[in-house]
Amino acid sequence: MRATAKGLCEKIKAQHLTQQIDVVVIPGDKANALGALLVEKLSIDNPTIKLVIFRTTDKGGNIKSVIYQSVTSSTTKKLYAGEYHQHLVHGKNVMIMDDVISTGATVKAAADLVNLLGGKVIAYACGATEGEKDQAKEIADGETFEGLPIFKMAHFPLIKI
Repeated sequence: MRATAKGLCEKIKAQHLTQQIDVVVIPGDKANALGALLVEKLSIDNPTIKLVIFRTTDKGGNIKSVIYQSVTSSTTKKLYAGEYHQHLVHGKNVMIMDDVISTGATVKAAADLVNLLGGKVIAYACGATEGEKDQAKEIADGETFEGLPIFKMAHFPLIKI
């Protein structure tokens, strides 16, 4: 995981985005450790960068939420943000980071929530993308996702059995 965070940091630095990122947002809990390591690496050059984790469970005090359909679940899911999230995200440049991006539904929901909170998504990052090239479209190319830079360490194609 440390090697993945280091690799992502190097790719972000190579694109001269380190100083532009105010906040790294993680949609849910799966990528917490990777996100924390990435922020630790990025904070060497940008000590004001923050880590924000949107929750997938309602713990009360939420002011905004977004419903989405994840490829990993047969039911709809929801991302929640509280007032403290709005304080950290409003008016800030945000990079959304997840462990794996398949269809992009989860990170798109996170981007919608960032926008609702008044932040601006400027990039995406993940440990890996997965899926068929035509299904994942831009994601498999590793260049952009939703028209913004995406940083990843690997791509795993779907294997049909």
